[in-house]
Amino acid sequence: MQTKKTHLHLISAKASRKYRRTIACLSDTAKKDLERRKQSGAADPAQELSCLKTIKFKLEVPEGSKLPSFDRISQIYNALETIEKGSLSYLLFALILSGFRIFPNSSAAKTFASSSCYKNDQFASQIKEIFGEMVKNFIPSELESILKKGRRKNNKDWTEENIKRVLNSEFGRKNSEGSSALFDSFLSKFSQELFRKFDSWNEVNKKYLEAAELLDSMLASYGPFDSVCKMIGDSDSRNSLPDKSTIAFTNNAEITVDIESSVMPYMAIAALLREYRQSKSKAAPVAYVQSHLTTTNGNGLSWFFKFGLDLIRKAPVSSKQSTSDGSKSLQELFSVPDDKLDGLKFIKEACEALPEASLLCGEKGELLGYQDFRTSFAGHIDSWVANYVNRLFELIELVNQLPESIKLPSILTQKNHNLVASLGLQEAEVSHSLELFEGLVKNVRQT
Repeated sequence: MQTKKTHLHLISAKASRKYRRTIACLSDTAKKDLERRKQSGAADPAQELSCLKTIKFKLEVPEGSKLPSFDRISQIYNALETIEKGSLSYLLFALILSGFRIFPNSSAAKTFASSSCYKNDQFASQIKEIFGEMVKNFIPSELESILKKGRRKNNKDWTEENIKRVLNSEFGRKNSEGSSALFDSFLSKFSQELFRKFDSWNEVNKKYLEAAELLDSMLASYGPFDSVCKMIGDSDSRNSLPDKSTIAFTNNAEITVDIESSVMPYMAIAALLREYRQSKSKAAPVAYVQSHLTTTNGNGLSWFFKFGLDLIRKAPVSSKQSTSDGSKSLQELFSVPDDKLDGLKFIKEACEALPEASLLCGEKGELLGYQDFRTSFAGHIDSWVANYVNRLFELIELVNQLPESIKLPSILTQKNHNLVASLGLQEAEVSHSLELFEGLVKNVRQT
């Protein structure tokens, strides 16, 4: 049996409204109302009709079907949309406050992890003071790169003269103008020792710690330098982050734990803005905070919300805790000192509080994880960061425009027209409140 299809062509809004009124008249309630209007002599009984035809469809579930628990749905919603413990927002802010930093890729995380091992500024100052020359790349972090650097030409160029020439080039000493004769003498001796103890640049690359130890022993005769070999060794251990990790621990951050979830976003932003001021970055404050919180396009969140989340949940916190499979602890994986373990416990609790993402599926039926929501999540956080940081700097600007001294205007306390008294207030109380506010303004300006 074929069903005939009828198409309505309503050429105007007036015709459409008339059609809807006609449909409304089909309901039982409308029929009674319409009859009453006709009996009362209404010109157009359907014009003011307040009833509409309602069609109800039964919600039928196939027999044997199992609907998801509302509690589960509510739990996932809270994980994605709130800032309470057990949410992605709470987890991200806990990461920052526990001493970790997040990066767009694993390479950037490794570079950051090793950077805290070097005392480049102190080392460069010592070189300048002892040798009388600021040697551009003669600092521990660059020395590690130079000693590990692979070179195509090895044995053919392995002479004292060529070694010194390569090192001069690597250190940025391309001409003799302004160079130190004392440092030039040191470099000649170091080149001689490299030539004597190693057969090629390849061997130096493979035994870079021995080469660094040789450098330490030679520098010791000029002054009390920090060990380059130890700094490189520390860098190697901190560089051994979990595979493809986009997070790294910093010893310079202040660990902030056991605080209300509602305060955590502001504390995390404050920590990043502190680092922004210290870094002297040319980026705008908003861009800096966003890139160090959600990372570019949320790339760093992909690893953290999947592999990082799983790793932190399973691994023990301290190196003193043993595991049956012999896997490393979080302390060992991220090179966290003993006095910073509270941060590891905090982030582990945040990871364990997040419910398993085992409810939502993609278009092809595949199970979705939290990493699949990273783009929308990052956009949500970035939007909030932009609004908050911009407003924060606006308020700082307004505070800076306030006068140094904030006093109660005398016109408000005149005997005949004492506005303060008329409000039921004491002049001394108001003056004290203004003094407190003045102190707050001063504190804001200083920080």
